[in-house]
Amino acid sequence: LEEVIVLARESDQQMGVLKQYSLRFRKSQDPRGQKILFVDISSEMATMSDLMKTSAFVGGLSFIGFLVLNILLARWAVRPVEEAWNLQKQFVADASHELKTPLTVIMTNAELLREDQYDQRDKQVFAGNILTMSRQMRYLVERLLDLAKVDNGTAKMEFVPLDFSALVAESILPF
Repeated sequence: LEEVIVLARESDQQMGVLKQYSLRFRKSQDPRGQKILFVDISSEMATMSDLMKTSAFVGGLSFIGFLVLNILLARWAVRPVEEAWNLQKQFVADASHELKTPLTVIMTNAELLREDQYDQRDKQVFAGNILTMSRQMRYLVERLLDLAKVDNGTAKMEFVPLDFSALVAESILPF
């Protein structure tokens, strides 16, 4: 106890805290001499420590909660872009396949045209197949351009009658 009193007397402050003893002191002067008042602050310090721990826990929990919420919202916001990207990849794959098939037929018929073993009538058939496939490719490319115009908003839709029999005959005949 004497050590505490000595520490408080030697202090230059009128009020202070002796943390190592969990005490707060206040010095006052009156006609009878100097008086030093001590107050135990151990419960105050324990409360502050608990408050700091609770605040850190709630802050950390809130941070994790907001992080999870942000991740979920980011996924939700990106989903339409991801779906559009996947649709675009699928479209490019489908368009490539649709263009590759007529090109294969054209190349095969062109190679057959160069062969000497076929007569003029067969070569006319091969040339006709090449022309048919070239028209089909031109049609596909025009449709792709139409789709690009629709995407840009510059296309005017035009509906025309379609002869399915002729379309099927043109598509299957070369094969």
